[in-house]
Amino acid sequence: MIKIVLSAILLFCVPAWSYANVLGSVGKTFPFAERDALSEVEDKAKQVDWKKEMDSLKEKVVKRRPEIVKLPRTVADRVRRIDMSYTLDIDIPDPRDISRVLYPKGFSFNPLQYMTLPGCVVFADAGDRGQMAWLRKNAYVKESASKILLTGGDIGKTEQILSRPLFYADPALVERFEIMAVPSVACQKGVSLEIHEILVP
Repeated sequence: MIKIVLSAILLFCVPAWSYANVLGSVGKTFPFAERDALSEVEDKAKQVDWKKEMDSLKEKVVKRRPEIVKLPRTVADRVRRIDMSYTLDIDIPDPRDISRVLYPKGFSFNPLQYMTLPGCVVFADAGDRGQMAWLRKNAYVKESASKILLTGGDIGKTEQILSRPLFYADPALVERFEIMAVPSVACQKGVSLEIHEILVP
């Protein structure tokens, strides 16, 4: 059936193709008065000192320091486990039928039962000389899967020293992971999170 339909379409199109002609230009033609837009953009780009602009942007990013939680220094080695279970405080509707409740308010679940953290999360204060020395020789810094979160210090300078991207510790994450002192390392152990508070000289 498909072959018959295609054959019929081609049959009607062939006469139209056979009579098609190039008509050429009709009436007077004039060159464009405006400059090509791409050429204008390229000319403007050549006039910009991009190194200066990028240095300025980098400085702004480094100086832009979000709200972070100042945590005390760890006073003793300690390992503890926390339950990551979460209880819903609202009803979650079914996205396919919003009149139906998929997960009711009060429903509890542990996200670590359904996901695996790709690596450990390190919390440290780069403004503390002892913690900075610990970070320099720490194996977690060399692991690309790990995340290094700072609770203090200059993130730009620390990134240059450690040769890896760093982030400031978000207060909500510090609270959720129950981080009480630094340096601390959070790693998934089964369906719970193990927090290792490390004493540094």
